[in-house]
Amino acid sequence: MRWAMAVLALVLFAGCTGGGGGTAGGAAEKVAERVGEEAAPAEGWCVEGSYWSWMNPVTGESAKLAIKGVVDHEDRSTCKAVLEGKAAGKYARWEGYFTRDGGYTHMLFYDGQNRLRAEWKMEGGKFSFREYDEQGNVVNEFSMGEGGMPVPGMPQMPAMPGQ
Repeated sequence: MRWAMAVLALVLFAGCTGGGGGTAGGAAEKVAERVGEEAAPAEGWCVEGSYWSWMNPVTGESAKLAIKGVVDHEDRSTCKAVLEGKAAGKYARWEGYFTRDGGYTHMLFYDGQNRLRAEWKMEGGKFSFREYDEQGNVVNEFSMGEGGMPVPGMPQMPAMPGQ
């Protein structure tokens, strides 16, 4: 799952709009990107059909991140991104949901049998994490921020009037 976290970091820094080009790493690795201009909203946010793919034919590792477009997730308008990949002979899938303003992020990590194995959420200065076993039972859970441990480097949100 380390490669998923690395790609996740790339997504968080690059945003949902895609772009760029070139190659990564060694000569054997291949990277492809596409931004579907015909499907792009006027604002250029969450361009459905955009993707980033990477493959190492020597090791068999691969990953593809595809933007699925704006969807309703937990009563929010979010950009949905799906990452599928294979590393160390194991397949995994990740779904990410992001609001345009960056105030909400929800990540869901699935194993090769399409079982939810972990999720994390960032919203309003709070980070929460859950890890699940093969039967779907929560085996690890924690949160940081607002009312819990502070999130390093994240400013704490002031309380709203009346709270």
